[in-house]
Amino acid sequence: LEAIAAGRPAVVLALGEAAADARDFVIDLSGAATVVHDEVSAVGRIVEVVTSPPEVPGQLGAAAIDVLERWSANSDGDATARTVAALAPLLRPTSSGTAGATSSTT
Repeated sequence: LEAIAAGRPAVVLALGEAAADARDFVIDLSGAATVVHDEVSAVGRIVEVVTSPPEVPGQLGAAAIDVLERWSANSDGDATARTVAALAPLLRPTSSGTAGATSSTT
């Protein structure tokens, strides 16, 4: 996800039994990353990226934005600001000196 967010190439290895057995546990980066299904393709793509790195785009493409939004909810890079805004009201000190969050007991 970090490589995709930075506009850098990402290579996903979907090799052997893991390709099928682990599918439910692996995030889908299709469209934003190159998915390879064998060792020869993996080595070839990695060597290609290392020896002839593509230019970093000025803007992310639609596939990268979709993947980042789906898996990190941060396609715009403002997740920190949203988190701070959501937590700030809960963390402001009250007159008793404790944070503003309340808990209820039943």
